[in-house]
Amino acid sequence: MLIFAAPTPPRLSQLAFLVVAGFLLTGKVWSQQYVLWLIPLLVLARPKWGAFLVWQASELCYFVAFYQTLIRASGGKTELPESLFLLASMARWASVVMLCGFVVLEVLEPWRDVVRSERDPDPDGGVLNDVVESYEEQDDGLAITRTA
Repeated sequence: MLIFAAPTPPRLSQLAFLVVAGFLLTGKVWSQQYVLWLIPLLVLARPKWGAFLVWQASELCYFVAFYQTLIRASGGKTELPESLFLLASMARWASVVMLCGFVVLEVLEPWRDVVRSERDPDPDGGVLNDVVESYEEQDDGLAITRTA
């Protein structure tokens, strides 16, 4: 739906980030190494430092809280209460939701996107940048007409 609601076609990196982040946010398991999937996609989708650093700070807090919980589970002593682990988990999840919101905002309002320019709408688009799409509703469904 986001692709059709956008005033211009979204960049591939934006869509890839949203798909992987959606998988992580709704999946049953979210291992710590899954962050490695999101880092390159986020850098390509939204190359801005502010939200990236907030997200990484929440990941670092989760990392520390997670291993403190493992130490406690193995019988060791830890100074961190378990409520901080839950807080770190929620902050981690909320920071990825925030990043998704920023990417969706830049898809819906392309002038906010620092990668786009009037001359080159998608640097990764290649030959597809010259394709103009028009959508026409027909009796048997939606027809997409592409002209170069």
